[in-house]
Amino acid sequence: MRVKKVLTLAAATTAVPFTPNPARILAGRQSETPARFTCASASWPPTTIGRPNVPQAPSADLESMLAQISSANIEKTIRKLASFGTRHTLSSQDPDSSRGIGPARAWIRSEFQRYADAGDGRLAVETVGYVQEPDGNRVPFPTRIDDVVATLRGTETGRRRLYVVSGHYDSRASDPLDYESDAPGADDDASGVAVSLELARIMSQPTYPRPRASIAFVAVAGEEQGLYGAQYLAQRYANASINVEGMFTNDIIGSPKADDGITEDPHTIRLFAQGLPPLGVENATARERRLTIGGENDTPARNLARLVKEVAENEATGMDVSVIYRLDRYLRGGDHRPFLEAGFPAARFTEPHEDYAHQHQDVRVDPETGKQYGDLPEFCDFEYVARVARVNGAALWSLANSAGMPRNVRVNTTALSNDSTFYWDPPVGGEEAIDGYEVVFRATNAPFWTDVIDVGLVNEVTVDLSKDNVVPRRDYRTAVTATAWNDNYVLQAAAPAQSGSAVILFAPRSQRPLVLCLTRTRSTLKNTPEQQWYLKDGRTKLKLANTTLCLDAGTGRNNGSPLTVRDCVDGQASQNWLYNAEGQIVLDQTGPQLCVDLYFGSVRDNNPIVIWQCIAGDKNHLWKATNITV
Repeated sequence: MRVKKVLTLAAATTAVPFTPNPARILAGRQSETPARFTCASASWPPTTIGRPNVPQAPSADLESMLAQISSANIEKTIRKLASFGTRHTLSSQDPDSSRGIGPARAWIRSEFQRYADAGDGRLAVETVGYVQEPDGNRVPFPTRIDDVVATLRGTETGRRRLYVVSGHYDSRASDPLDYESDAPGADDDASGVAVSLELARIMSQPTYPRPRASIAFVAVAGEEQGLYGAQYLAQRYANASINVEGMFTNDIIGSPKADDGITEDPHTIRLFAQGLPPLGVENATARERRLTIGGENDTPARNLARLVKEVAENEATGMDVSVIYRLDRYLRGGDHRPFLEAGFPAARFTEPHEDYAHQHQDVRVDPETGKQYGDLPEFCDFEYVARVARVNGAALWSLANSAGMPRNVRVNTTALSNDSTFYWDPPVGGEEAIDGYEVVFRATNAPFWTDVIDVGLVNEVTVDLSKDNVVPRRDYRTAVTATAWNDNYVLQAAAPAQSGSAVILFAPRSQRPLVLCLTRTRSTLKNTPEQQWYLKDGRTKLKLANTTLCLDAGTGRNNGSPLTVRDCVDGQASQNWLYNAEGQIVLDQTGPQLCVDLYFGSVRDNNPIVIWQCIAGDKNHLWKATNITV
């Protein structure tokens, strides 16, 4: 029997007026909280094993890389590519010209080569391509299609594991066959090429360790004429038996603004992930298995997107990843498609809103309205592109430093049972880099992984979890070994063990605002890990049970600033708390005392938990400790 202490809210149920209103970001981010962790959602199927799935925090090397990403460099790249007038695939191929796709390609290669020359040989640059014959559509005469590829060689030998990030350097005007008019292509897609160049510049630096797997930074041609460059490259990798475990195309990532000039989401990027694989990719056995287990939402592309969301939504990127369960937008296509058709997991990054006056348009000013048309650099937000680059960097570096995907994952469905038995084979290249495996799962109707079980270095495991109710993760998880947290005792904020009491609900992932949630029964309280808080070192840190996340005041110290959970860091001032005799949870700092506060004094689901200047006797600042037997 374990006895847990509980912090109980002692706030009045009557509302207390406060000003100002909650920060806009609090409400916005709260609304994005996955259903698994909102108060209104039912806790079913019941989960009594494992622990909440915690997003992977960036390593010190990765944080340093992401901090180096420069919006100034990105701006220079976009403006330089726009300066070639047009980069239409059918335009001049002469590298010595000042206009056309030829000099643009030569400049991109020279930039990649400059980064390679500054390194220690780890970055290899090449131009690969072919002559596309007339296709009766958008290629009326034989045309050279060349891709520029800079490959950062990983440390693995014999595995041929590769991750690809790409943007297309060709552009177009209103008429897809017009290769003479100006087509600056700043957003579509100099912005994507800028991401490939900037990540290659940083990740190839000798001051950083080489990744396990290789990473290809790519600029492809022929996208606007029919995805020809990406198609050639995907087939080239397939023919060489290169194991491409993930591909990202960045296409139209230059601005967060909508066409009304007002609506914008500067901290959101869309990630399009296809469901069922293209016809011909799966064999009959794999297709039958998918139909049997109901895995239509668990394709490699979808799981790749889930991994991106898990590793790239953090303070280092400053971005939210909005996963869209579609191949692409309507009437549009992208370079991830040929990779999917070649059997490789792939997804597309695209800005949250699109202004079609600045895509596929002749450069002109409407004489009646004065509106400027054309894909010009002046309509790009270079800071936004830099943040998108950080999302890509976080995903690529995390993937390339993982052990790779376990192979041939199966679930035993030959007998009726209320547990689940899983089997899998090691990743390509074996298990020498693996400490252990995790079974990560979610309810079948949950969009993202919610729970995890550490199972050790095995290739078969039976867990007390009904295979009928959940979906296990089949790929994209860095194998880890669980570590223990030696706590003195347990604190749970903030409810007595009785029906209808108020508790703090922890945010489902790092840096999400905390909200209030009501416990319904004693059983709910006992089996809700996101409401159980450990006190480290007797008093200084409030850590969420079975995670490495601590209550954090952040940098905002104004009344009404949201509280979050972040990775626990020893000595972090924003994570030092005192629970005083009065029942206040006080930030341990010099200056004004700040308390954990029930915003609006409202005991209701999803009411914000914020920080506020401590007021003696204010019931919205009082939390009491209660024992609970589990």
